Amino acid sequence: MKIKNKISIIVIPILVLAIISINITFGIFFKNYVLEQEKLQIQSSKENIASYINEKSNKYLGSVNDWAHWDDTYNFINEDNAEYIDANMMEDTYINLDLSFIVLTDKNDSIVYKQFYTYEEPGYAEFPANFFMDFDAVIKYSGIEDDTSGVFQIGDDFYFVAASGITDSIGEKQPNGKMLIGRMVDKNIIQNMEKISGCSVHSIHVLPDFNQKDLQSKETVILNRAYENEDQESMAIELIVPNAIDSHATLLITLFMPRDLYHTGMKNVYGFALLNAIASIIITYIIFVFLGKYLSKPFVTLIKDVKNIDYTKKEFNKLPERSLCASASPLP
Repeated sequence: MKIKNKISIIVIPILVLAIISINITFGIFFKNYVLEQEKLQIQSSKENIASYINEKSNKYLGSVNDWAHWDDTYNFINEDNAEYIDANMMEDTYINLDLSFIVLTDKNDSIVYKQFYTYEEPGYAEFPANFFMDFDAVIKYSGIEDDTSGVFQIGDDFYFVAASGITDSIGEKQPNGKMLIGRMVDKNIIQNMEKISGCSVHSIHVLPDFNQKDLQSKETVILNRAYENEDQESMAIELIVPNAIDSHATLLITLFMPRDLYHTGMKNVYGFALLNAIASIIITYIIFVFLGKYLSKPFVTLIKDVKNIDYTKKEFNKLPERSLCASASPLP
């Protein structure tokens, strides 16, 4: 068997094994890295959604606190004067405060003023069907604390709701009623949530039987993240949003997050594997060319010259200079 063939039999399997080992090792390492980055992306989306909900809730809580702790509002509940409504409950009020409704009640929880504002066709509108079937529960839970806020399902829709007891500006008098304000979670709110989270909002549901005691905190948490197969284009993420006022109003928000990070990362892995294989083959070919030129061919020539020596003679002729020089040539 030729020396070149012997070298090929030894080197080629080693090369193939090295290429496979490098590609597998790099693939596993990089895949785990991409999956960890994907987890961080999920965590970031969750935190952005939670921050958005908290900021909106705190915003409405501040608004209801300002309006409910005001002498004019307190006097309106006592006197029921129309001037207060004409001077304050204008369309600009709803627009500036970004509200869908304002409801004022007396100390017996009887409604003394109510108004609904829609943003689809800007202007006052009728309250949605079944709104007040669930609103009694909101009024009930709004009395648990002086100032409350959260996201509630009222009728067929979800609302940011904030409530506060109505009292005078300096808070010396006992509350004579409640003020409740809210903003419907409409397509504009959903679009904002999708923009900041990088996910699409698939659905929002109430988990009435969910035990919030199972949560270690009242913060939004990731309940589940899943995809049917590893190459799926998107991942379903389920977020639990606790309600500090009503444990039966805990929300389950389902998001769909595109897995662009994972697919881009894995394409890079496959690209690296292909380039690594091609580069290794080219380098090996170059090495074989140099071995054949500077080692294998001169060595074979030298062996032939040695075999041609006549041992029966008392004197030996010198080997051709080309064989000695060629065999002694250093490798580049």
